[in-house]
Formats: sequence, C-alpha cells, structure tokens
Amino acid sequence: MTLGQKIRNRRGELGLTQNELSEKSGVSQPYISLLEKGNFNPSAVYLLKLSKALSVDIEELLETERRAI
Repeated sequence: MTLGQKIRNRRGELGLTQNELSEKSGVSQPYISLLEKGNFNPSAVYLLKLSKALSVDIEELLETERRAI
C-alpha cells in the first residue's frame, strides 16, 4: 500500500472529506489530492501535520511507504 493509499484509507475511516482533512491539518486540499493520487512526496513537516490530523503515528505512514518500495 502506498503512502497516498494509506492517507486516503485513514481519511475514509474517520469519515473526513479532503476539504475537512485540509482544514484539520492546515495542508491544502489540492496538495492532499496529489498525495492520495501518488503524484507527490510530502516533506516531513506535511507528514507530521497529516499524521496528527489523522490520529496516526507518522511511523505507520512511513512504514507503509517503505514496504511498497
């Protein structure tokens, strides 16, 4: 599972739209869309913001990405 898929799945589990996640995390909705599509690799700052908003450890998001490589 890619990082983008992990973010999308967790967002879905929480019942959040991309716009709601954007408001909660401070990350723009277009940026979230790019991440979920796998078109962009986020910086550590954005990963931290998203992990907090999604209530998931940043390590879990990164671990998922490492397995996909």
